[in-house]
Amino acid sequence: MRILSLSIRPILVIFFVIQPVLAIITHPDNEPTMQWTSHPPDSVVGRWSTNASCVAIAPNYVITTIHQNGTEGLTVTIDSKSYVVDRIWVLPAASCGINPDIRLARLKDANLANYVPLYKKNNECGKYTVIGGFGKGRGEKMLADDGEAYAYQWAPGANDTFRWCSNTIDNVFFDMHINCPNDVILTGDLIQADFAPIPYDGIHPVTQYEGIITQFDSGGGWFIFDDGLWKVAGLSNLVSHNGYGQFRSPVCTETVSPDEFYAMRVSRYAEYIEKIIQEQQMLLQRDFNDDGSVDLLDFQLLSSQLHNAPTGKFDINNDGIIDNNDIQALFHCWLKKY
Repeated sequence: MRILSLSIRPILVIFFVIQPVLAIITHPDNEPTMQWTSHPPDSVVGRWSTNASCVAIAPNYVITTIHQNGTEGLTVTIDSKSYVVDRIWVLPAASCGINPDIRLARLKDANLANYVPLYKKNNECGKYTVIGGFGKGRGEKMLADDGEAYAYQWAPGANDTFRWCSNTIDNVFFDMHINCPNDVILTGDLIQADFAPIPYDGIHPVTQYEGIITQFDSGGGWFIFDDGLWKVAGLSNLVSHNGYGQFRSPVCTETVSPDEFYAMRVSRYAEYIEKIIQEQQMLLQRDFNDDGSVDLLDFQLLSSQLHNAPTGKFDINNDGIIDNNDIQALFHCWLKKY
């Protein structure tokens, strides 16, 4: 997870400059209890290596952000079990030629019991969301000039503790540019919430278990309950301050000054992510010899079954006969690798 500062350029593009950040902070005496179950299963959120989080969206696929780095071969831990990432897809660049801060990863030999669908509707603004991720929690209070608390420091620790919080999505931003360390620039649609104080000030809505994201939360999920299901609508990626979460003014705590924080907006990229997964399932179905590629060996195996009674998975189109239609279906995936 990284830190942002926000500036508006004359060309009306908002740039976020991000640096490392931590996990979820909630207000004292307002932390989720074990009895609170209005959220997805804990096991839909995983640890991405040692520095971030991820969300399970299929039995062997997760999504996460890009800016925390990590390559194929790293370890993802979900529900206390470790998996190796054997393939990563970076989503296509936007019209500006810059990649979005979101990626899809496949987990080798995974068959996850719990995962969530992607949120596809374009109505996130105003929605209640629950947010989950791994990382550091709330540290010491930071006191304003009047002696009252205006923020909480991030506590020390690693991305080994899972936490939930809740919030309300306040805004949607389109095609934002995100300046990362090492001169890397990413882009994407963002959804935004803020860390409101308690009690309600009449302006900034407060949810039960109001919270804000911090370091190692990058790639963790923002979930919306829709049509009877929890769906992932965002992936945590930006916060306002490095090292603390603010909710009041550091000069006078009578003035409310909540930090804003952000997530990659999943609905913008849902169709492309689902297309990749569907294509991979299609390739798996046509890779008859399980060597990771649809090629001449698979063609030979299929040809040997022509006009035979359907056996195994050779009847690709499930029409009750193995014929030229199945060969044509095989060639749709010709020389592609699983």
